Amino acid sequence: MRAAMRTQWTNMIEHAFAAAMERRTALVAEPLGAEVELKIVPKPDFAAMIRKRGTGFSLEITEGTAAQIHRLWSDAFAAGFAIVNATVDEMTELSLTWLILHEIEHIYLRHFQLI
Repeated sequence: MRAAMRTQWTNMIEHAFAAAMERRTALVAEPLGAEVELKIVPKPDFAAMIRKRGTGFSLEITEGTAAQIHRLWSDAFAAGFAIVNATVDEMTELSLTWLILHEIEHIYLRHFQLI
């Protein structure tokens, strides 16, 4: 990805991806057994999916996913939903981390062997 194309959403998704991979390694004894490449798609849609690519996998997530989660948390905080001691950005990144963990667990659960 070209440096000029980087956005706050790109950075947030990359941080969330790294956090998800670290958390998974720390919490699950069995390794994934495959490489996962992150592909950030510059679209406003809400979309995240993992696809089989050769011997590895490609996790595709749109910038719009981060933007829409951020908007959700912004609205929630503005409405008084501040039961956590965190910022909107921190909650957005945490939500993205859990979304990414969900997607990569399709590998561990061997869902691609069912296709």
